[in-house]
Amino acid sequence: MIKCFENVKIMLLGFDNSKIKSLTELINKNNGIVTTKIEESEVIIAKENLLTVKENELINKYENKIVTENWINDSIEQNKFLSLNNYKYRIYILKHEYEKCESIYKDKDIKSLNYILNKLIFFVSDDFEKETKMMLQKTISLGGGIYYYKLTPLTTHIICSSINESLTQDFFFKPIQVNQNWIFDCINQEKILAPEEYKPISSFYSSLITMENSSKHNLLKNYVGRLHSTLFKGVIFYICPDSYSTNEKNCIEEDILQNGGEVIKPTTNVEKLKKAKFIIVNDGDNKSSEFLSLRQDHYQMVISHRYISFCIEKRLVVDLQKTKYVHLMPFPHKVPFEDFKGVCIYFQGFDLMEKTVFEHLTETLGGHCDLNE
Repeated sequence: MIKCFENVKIMLLGFDNSKIKSLTELINKNNGIVTTKIEESEVIIAKENLLTVKENELINKYENKIVTENWINDSIEQNKFLSLNNYKYRIYILKHEYEKCESIYKDKDIKSLNYILNKLIFFVSDDFEKETKMMLQKTISLGGGIYYYKLTPLTTHIICSSINESLTQDFFFKPIQVNQNWIFDCINQEKILAPEEYKPISSFYSSLITMENSSKHNLLKNYVGRLHSTLFKGVIFYICPDSYSTNEKNCIEEDILQNGGEVIKPTTNVEKLKKAKFIIVNDGDNKSSEFLSLRQDHYQMVISHRYISFCIEKRLVVDLQKTKYVHLMPFPHKVPFEDFKGVCIYFQGFDLMEKTVFEHLTETLGGHCDLNE
């Protein structure tokens, strides 16, 4: 008899070991396969409250296959592979954010209600799925805003995941384009927030998603869908001009700028270079040694592009002098290594920081860790 998860590769995300064990038994019992490789998984089960609407990079990338735990239980109960659409994690977190916004209005007297989106007219872009659009429309109405199904000269705001200038090219007064986080944050903080912090990703980033899979694309795709913040405010970077291709360099620079940092343009002027706190060098670049000696004289830190990605993920500017995160520094050779591909490594007896470093090193070199051990 065919079971509901017959040969389906399922990844478990964010659960503790005991929960992983019980879910694995359920999946295996129904002929499913538990995998730790996110790229090869057909379904990703994420723990509730693990991700928020603001941590949307993972959700954007795997939206069609990341679901809540209820999908497993309901599929087993009905003994069939249920559609993922009704269990999508994006809808779950949007509902959660909506309920948070709704709670602000629940306990207030009607006279004291502050409909923060009052007099604003919204259009929700078609780059969102139907369920997401419906939830955003409800949130707009909750905040006192007006939703209209098409763009008009009266539209004040466009909610979209990527900037599309062609939408408003015929308008004299350009509507403000923001991502979905802006609506939730405005209502939760009960004030209209600066749209600059909530810009959708640029069309340049969107075009990168369509690139063919290659080693360079693996570097580039890490920079798609970043949230805008002031994380790197006051921090100056210099990107080695010969280390990266133009597209790679643009991606890194855009990520720094959109998180409040500053990038020094290519120069041979040593005095200008001294202003940079971080110098970004690619793996296998023989210029690393030149900048390492510069760092010793001027207290500059040589880092890899991985440092930028890691800081944004952790929402923290990591101090490499106080940590052991050697995987965030450039390697002397190009990675990944061919002989390392497919190798699975299990680490035991290390503290959390050391384990994090070894896991990242293994993945960067081409291998992977068995996270279920």
